[in-house]
Amino acid sequence: MTDATNRKDGRERPSSDDETARRAMKLAKRISKQLSAMPMVLQGATLADLVAMFLVRFPMPIRAEILEAHVKTVIGMMPVRDPDKQKLTEPGSNDAKLKPPRQLN
Repeated sequence: MTDATNRKDGRERPSSDDETARRAMKLAKRISKQLSAMPMVLQGATLADLVAMFLVRFPMPIRAEILEAHVKTVIGMMPVRDPDKQKLTEPGSNDAKLKPPRQLN
């Protein structure tokens, strides 16, 4: 077993944060091609299932904390549409403000 596969289950462990990000972007690109053709409700349900699959590996007492950190990461990755200016603001920009989500019926 190499350093990259020194897990008990034999699956490969990324060697660095950069490698993790590269692999995540590659996987997300493959998945997004399939999801983008689906209705938003199905996209949301699929993503919820994937997040649950991720969270279940953590001990129950810290799952909410992990989910909160995950949501903050996701928000930080998204451009924000300013309704007044009708333009996208880059993630991390001073103009990007978190607004509460609207209620879905």
